[in-house]
Amino acid sequence: MIPLKRVSLIMLENWCAMEDVCDYLDRKGALKKSVSKEGFDFLAQKYYVRLKRRIIYCENIEPKDEFVFYTLAQLYDRVDVDGPKENRYKRKARYYAIRAIRKNRRYSRAWALLADIYSWLSLIGSEKGSDRYISIYFAEKSITCIKKAVKYNPENTKYREDLKGYYHLRNEEYKC
Repeated sequence: MIPLKRVSLIMLENWCAMEDVCDYLDRKGALKKSVSKEGFDFLAQKYYVRLKRRIIYCENIEPKDEFVFYTLAQLYDRVDVDGPKENRYKRKARYYAIRAIRKNRRYSRAWALLADIYSWLSLIGSEKGSDRYISIYFAEKSITCIKKAVKYNPENTKYREDLKGYYHLRNEEYKC
């Protein structure tokens, strides 16, 4: 176990802002036509190995405060959704976001992340052959969560923009 006192909060903050796999591959030039499939796969694998190391590091921090749980939620939000079904539904990202909120109910960043995860689940639920009520349910959950983020951090304009987007998402689900 790694004592929380020795953990660099700046390092964890940087990990929270870690680029997603698409941005990483674009920055490395893997999205160009000249890159082979093997080169692309190598760079993607390199990204996911780094992500896994960061997750293991954070899971070994004791005791965990809301920021460590939030960091874990952010990292799990970036795992490969083409992998196991658990990753596709972002189960661990939801778990750690909720743990961060339970540690600090006023933690607006965790509420906003949870709203983003629920909006993802709403989009997955709207796939062909899915029950549309599941999509509507998760769209409503994303609105509820982002409203909490706005409540606890009213000056954050991104949260207000996200709220508009989630209302739009929900309204589109009702149209179907």
